[in-house]
Amino acid sequence: PARGSASISISKVYDRETVELLFAHEDGLMIQEFLNGQEIGADLMLTGSLNSIVDQEGGEQVVFYQIDLQLVDIQTHKTVWIGDKKIKKYMSRSSVKM
Repeated sequence: PARGSASISISKVYDRETVELLFAHEDGLMIQEFLNGQEIGADLMLTGSLNSIVDQEGGEQVVFYQIDLQLVDIQTHKTVWIGDKKIKKYMSRSSVKM
């Protein structure tokens, strides 16, 4: 990629002599075939958690749901957005299974 974390410390090598020289002086090198064209990848990653609490008394039940979300920039590992959503669901005696 022209920019992004996948292009850090990446070099294009044109001859075998350079490859041999690099391997003689560096450990942990990796060789990949060069594919001409635009590389497409994700810039952001969305993660989250869903929690619920059930409150029941008699024939009435209330379920509280909360989802917490975090949007992270993959290249910098910085959080660019945090959000949450709360939902309350009421259930009557006829819809509550016991």
